[in-house]
Amino acid sequence: MLITQVIVETGIENLHLVPSELDLTVAEVVMQDVKDKTVILDRILEIVRLMYDYILIDSPPSWGLLALNGLCAANQVIVPLDPSIFSLEALDNLKRSFQDIKQMTGHSFDQIIAILVRYVKSTLFSRIRRQRTPSQEVEARLREMFHTVFIVPDSAEVF
Repeated sequence: MLITQVIVETGIENLHLVPSELDLTVAEVVMQDVKDKTVILDRILEIVRLMYDYILIDSPPSWGLLALNGLCAANQVIVPLDPSIFSLEALDNLKRSFQDIKQMTGHSFDQIIAILVRYVKSTLFSRIRRQRTPSQEVEARLREMFHTVFIVPDSAEVF
């Protein structure tokens, strides 16, 4: 089936969707035996690339073949991150994964954008101790790694 056969109109002008389906749950198993398994989605999207200014691909939060296909079909990547200690640990793995993709497939990204969600600028405890919050620690590391970092505050506090 061609991608053009599953595109769904929305109530918003020029916004279309290609929904997932249950068959996608076994896709990674089937993809194991396919030649050039990392560029399957890229080939599928070639049919519609010229029809759209932007194509957003929502990939699973894992490093399986579905996510790898999404990344190999993308020119730009948006990485949402939570400002926790686990995010700090994952940042090095994330950067290494992007380097591995380039080495394995030859695919590189024009831009990688990090979005730091649930950002807490400061707490009473951090001000008293004059320490950075976990949000500030993660932000500092992100700014070392990526050119573009957006902050989404956890509350209505003004920056």
